[in-house]
Amino acid sequence: MAFLLAFVNIVAYLAAPPAGFATVVVTMVIVGVRRGRSRLEKLLTMLVLTMPLYALPVLPGLHHVASWTTLLLVALLVMVIPHITRMSPVILVALFIIVAFSILTGLSSGDGADGWYYIAQFLMFTVPAVIVYEARSWIRATLDKDAANRLLSTLASTQLALAIGVLVQWQLHSRLGISLGSISFFAERVTYDLTVSAYSVLSGLLAIGIVLAPTLWRRGRWKMAVILAVVSSFAIVVNSSRTGIIVGAVVLGLAILFPPKGARRFGARLAIVPAGILAWWMYDLYAGSVRGREGFLDDNGRFETFRNAFDRMMATDENFLLGVGYADYEGVAPHNFVVETLVSSGVIVSAVVFALIVGLLVYLRQSEWQYSIWALLGASMLFAGFYAVKAAAVIAVLMLALRAADNATQRGDVAPPAVGLANQERPEMMNGSQKTRRTA
Repeated sequence: MAFLLAFVNIVAYLAAPPAGFATVVVTMVIVGVRRGRSRLEKLLTMLVLTMPLYALPVLPGLHHVASWTTLLLVALLVMVIPHITRMSPVILVALFIIVAFSILTGLSSGDGADGWYYIAQFLMFTVPAVIVYEARSWIRATLDKDAANRLLSTLASTQLALAIGVLVQWQLHSRLGISLGSISFFAERVTYDLTVSAYSVLSGLLAIGIVLAPTLWRRGRWKMAVILAVVSSFAIVVNSSRTGIIVGAVVLGLAILFPPKGARRFGARLAIVPAGILAWWMYDLYAGSVRGREGFLDDNGRFETFRNAFDRMMATDENFLLGVGYADYEGVAPHNFVVETLVSSGVIVSAVVFALIVGLLVYLRQSEWQYSIWALLGASMLFAGFYAVKAAAVIAVLMLALRAADNATQRGDVAPPAVGLANQERPEMMNGSQKTRRTA
């Protein structure tokens, strides 16, 4: 069901945005009426199902910031914040620095509306993940093992819908001449970007499907593990970007060689053989394509953009401290999230953001939920990072929530059974002594 919902939403939005709006509303109704699910699980489910639409406005004519992902992340904050009993002073200071200095950057750069748009994107990447982390005790009490498994299944199904969407887009264009969604035309190749107008970004998102394979396998979802890894790999090659190949192969290897705590390490590491075959198959397909003949390790001028960005950052003290702004580039933005954050935000905000990312990875260490984050972080080193921050926010809050649910399972924290009038224990007196009996 999750695959069908995600796929229909993607196709409907590409064919006619009003139809896509209607299908998402129907999806909300279907998810909302399901019994035995908490409100938190339903909201996280909707966030995952609509993640492929993060770069599209809910209706034509609206700004891209007005996407379903934005609306659902705001709804998540509204739901979660009241359940935070006490926030860490360090986290509060970090959030204040990020928000305050991002506003100062916007005011000093004079970027106008575009600058404030990127600031909103940037805050969307950092604030929801921090808030979800601070509410982990409530999340631990709300999500159980079954909910975690359902959310994992929803993520896998959505990733499969995204990959198949790329393949459908490719076939419609190459065989029937029908252009559906974002397609980029270069001198010697065509890239199929589906709902994201940046092929490297989509390639990084597709890599998550490869990285999920070991987790699905360990949980008995063998068929889905194999199908998702193979289809995602083929979609990455069709998409025509090296990003997903590099990140997918490297992070998949890490996920196999360093399995989560409690997994059988020897058996898990044997999977490096089929993983190596998959990586070689991806590379072989890519090498035989037009894009592959350009050179797999060609930097395409990336290091030149790094040097130009750093030169601009170091030009003035204001640029060094507050950054040059998020939309004030002369030429091509550096294709690297770390460099882009440093140059755009300045050293103060960047230091806090990088510290929070390290804290996120430390919290997720020795868990199988860290590798999806690693995949997106690795991919963001190869493309302009601000293109994917909303998708990264969805993955971050989902992985944090699943980690909290894992903690509850490992500790044996389960909700006590409801006690109603039909199963209460009540005392009765027998021969002068108190005896307890359960009423029917």
